[in-house]
Amino acid sequence: MQFVDSQLRRAQLLNQSPRFWIGHGRDVEDRRAGRAPRRRRTGLSPFEEVGARDPGRGPLKRSANFRAAVLVALLAACGEQSDPRLEESATRALDYLSVTGDELGIDVVVALRIYAEAAGDDRAEAIARARQGTFSEEVQRVFAIPLGGGHAAYRDATLEGVAPPSEVPDPLQSLDDDREQTCPLEALTCELSAPCLEYATMDDRWGYSLTHQALVYVFARWAECDLPLEVDAERETIAARLVAEMRFDPAAGDLAYERMAMLGHLGYAAEIQPEWLDALYRAQDPTGCFPVDALSTCHPHPTGLALWALSHVR
Repeated sequence: MQFVDSQLRRAQLLNQSPRFWIGHGRDVEDRRAGRAPRRRRTGLSPFEEVGARDPGRGPLKRSANFRAAVLVALLAACGEQSDPRLEESATRALDYLSVTGDELGIDVVVALRIYAEAAGDDRAEAIARARQGTFSEEVQRVFAIPLGGGHAAYRDATLEGVAPPSEVPDPLQSLDDDREQTCPLEALTCELSAPCLEYATMDDRWGYSLTHQALVYVFARWAECDLPLEVDAERETIAARLVAEMRFDPAAGDLAYERMAMLGHLGYAAEIQPEWLDALYRAQDPTGCFPVDALSTCHPHPTGLALWALSHVR
């Protein structure tokens, strides 16, 4: 895949497509008028979607819930230990994503594909396929690797014996430049620039700066890159920081789900704690969607990330 490596062309692509960047203009207008913002920043994902607040939520599909209940019963009969909340939560999330009026961006489609692969869920794949069909040819070309199949995680690893970071996590941390967005895209080309190599090896990242650092390695894995880095050592460092930040800031929300999703794909799914999943299940709206945080309304982005996280605890 030929990547649009020109800085000017990349900027044009990001600015032209509402799926990558959340504009702040309407937020300001809404606040000045005393209204709740219609759009919300959810971490400036390198492939983030936007959309107006969900105008209407469709009814839950009882047939899908019944199928999930039957599957849980069959697993139990076969001696498999499965938390029934997982299947119920995933089913309701798919109910929401199948009918929401909000735009499903690239990241949500990728999350749906990952869940479909992990769960063998044809419905998740069908939703992803239908929404991907609305993307432009240019977007589908640039993101052909994450939008395709085969979202392999790194091999399983453990943090046993690894010392936790000594500093206090700062979930609001961010860089002063755009590397948190552009470096994961560079990873898809297997050619990281010097600034992105520096970013990929920083050992002081927190918040979305940390999860997007993890995404550099995840994208490189999907692109089958041979990075000039000590990948195993770097992913261990990132995983230790993700766990430390979850313990420091365990509140359910977009960032927490992104941490768990990255932990799983870095090969550290075993580090996902039951209490983090308890918080995830409690945060889900009755319609199936997940809010960005405790103060926000439903949005496809955290809903997709929650499904991604759940794909690692099946």
